[in-house]
Amino acid sequence: MRIPRHESTTAQLGAAYPFVSGSVLPSERVVIGRDLSGLSFAYDPFDLYQAGVLTNPNMVVLGQVGRGKSALVKSYLYRQYAFGRRIVVIDPKGEYGPLAAAVGGEIVRLTVDGTRAFNPLGSQRWAGDQADVGALEHSVLEGICAASLGRRLDAGESVALQVALVATRRESRSVTLRSIRDRLFCPSSQDAHGIGIARDRLAQVGEMPGFAIARLLGGDFGSMFDADEAREIKFAARVLVVDVSDFYRSDALSVLLISLFGALQRVVMQSGVPTIFVIDEAWAVLANPLAASFIQTFFKLSRSLGVANVLVAHRPSDITGEYGESFSGSAAVTPSALPGLISDCEMVVTYALSVREALLAQRLFGLNDRQCGLLTGLGRNVALWRVANRVSLVRHHLSEAEMSFVDTDARMRL
Repeated sequence: MRIPRHESTTAQLGAAYPFVSGSVLPSERVVIGRDLSGLSFAYDPFDLYQAGVLTNPNMVVLGQVGRGKSALVKSYLYRQYAFGRRIVVIDPKGEYGPLAAAVGGEIVRLTVDGTRAFNPLGSQRWAGDQADVGALEHSVLEGICAASLGRRLDAGESVALQVALVATRRESRSVTLRSIRDRLFCPSSQDAHGIGIARDRLAQVGEMPGFAIARLLGGDFGSMFDADEAREIKFAARVLVVDVSDFYRSDALSVLLISLFGALQRVVMQSGVPTIFVIDEAWAVLANPLAASFIQTFFKLSRSLGVANVLVAHRPSDITGEYGESFSGSAAVTPSALPGLISDCEMVVTYALSVREALLAQRLFGLNDRQCGLLTGLGRNVALWRVANRVSLVRHHLSEAEMSFVDTDARMRL
């Protein structure tokens, strides 16, 4: 007696082996590796957004040291470059130089005593929507001043900034932090009349934002923000790594990063090229709630800018401060500030975690008990990928060419 041959589809296989074999994503690029049933696994946020699988293109990558997290991010960027994407990396530890060298990209290292500077507001006018440009510039100025002062600006200070920005932009082709500082300290009668208060009163209201900007034009930053057109960094390369390792673990890092976001966001708005924007060591960025709030605003603009943001951290508590302190040893983002930021990252890649961190990931990312249990036993280069409502276990594969710029263990082997 012969048993008839059984035929089924991957839908039945996915039911028999949940979280090992899932439905194939409607994207043929960029190939990451294989899921544990042997099927090829590809992920491209721009393709998936167009297909309606994702409602936003942002991603979080988490995992313990040595599990393959950095190798994934670097090889993913390398493969996205092959499809014509623009790559921008904020690199707090100076680890992405080999990747930039592999594709002929540019490495910009920011130092206090460097000969180059950058202007968070951009020195040139451009043909984009001026309302969008003005809103961006005002947001950047507010973020810089708030991070420098250690508090949010009140309504009067925000208005004083706006008045100074509009007046300076009206009268000059180039707007710099120095010109904004000068206008805050010495507003014109026309500036004051426009908002119906006395000139002396407007100068008084703008005094603290003026001092906050003055702090950036010297002190911890030297001449880094005091850019003229001859010294200004243009951030024009298709693959750009901004090395901020001189400020790693520094209190000045949050101010620097908000300023960088302003300059880079403007470049992205001008280019119109789909961009992958990576923030590595995300705890260092998010440890300041004011910086986290500014970055959340940047994330919300991702669809209109054509930007897929990638946050990289060791563990969920590095971001949330759930267990008292972040990886940096300082207070991280308060849990009340987290939901909006997490909801702006619909794609989550999680490598192996401790039991405690896995339980936190379960709560943050809506994982079930089975998925949570898998996180504690994942091997090297294997991660749980949650793409919207789809979950897969994926083994990441590296090519020989990629090994030259993703290898972070060479010194340990030597």
